[in-house]
Amino acid sequence: MADKPTWKEIDAKRDRSSGRGKKEEKPAARGSSMRVSKSDVEKLFNSSKLGDMIRKAEGEKQIESPSDGSVAAQVKKCLRLEEPAEFLKEARRILDENEKVPTDMEFCERALEISHLPTVLRLLTRILESLADGRKPYMPRVLRIRCQTLPMKYQDPRVTDLCERVTDKL
Repeated sequence: MADKPTWKEIDAKRDRSSGRGKKEEKPAARGSSMRVSKSDVEKLFNSSKLGDMIRKAEGEKQIESPSDGSVAAQVKKCLRLEEPAEFLKEARRILDENEKVPTDMEFCERALEISHLPTVLRLLTRILESLADGRKPYMPRVLRIRCQTLPMKYQDPRVTDLCERVTDKL
């Protein structure tokens, strides 16, 4: 039993291993790059740009009245649905249950795929109002393409007029 090494001796052998030199170089190199990105992050937090971006995002999704709270929650839940058929079904339910179309641009743009003329008219009107208020479209190219295809799909002069007006605002 006297020949058995102690834990202290085992640890000393590990410290003398050949890979030790490489381990010392990597943390030093990584540490300097960490300092650079940490300083970049600190600059971002210290600048007013981050606060402006957050305020802008919150303003776009602002709830207008206490009763809209449940609608906003439903819209957020609906936007998490990745399957297009499920999203459209849930979006149609939300739009049918509420007189007012939600202001969320992503929701409105994705819901334009609903195949129901009165709903599409309501959505296009809301998108046009949002663009007039200075809101940015969620996906401008996709919205432009939808505004080109919707008049062909519905053959309705109201849809054509609204789509042209939306396209002009883009």
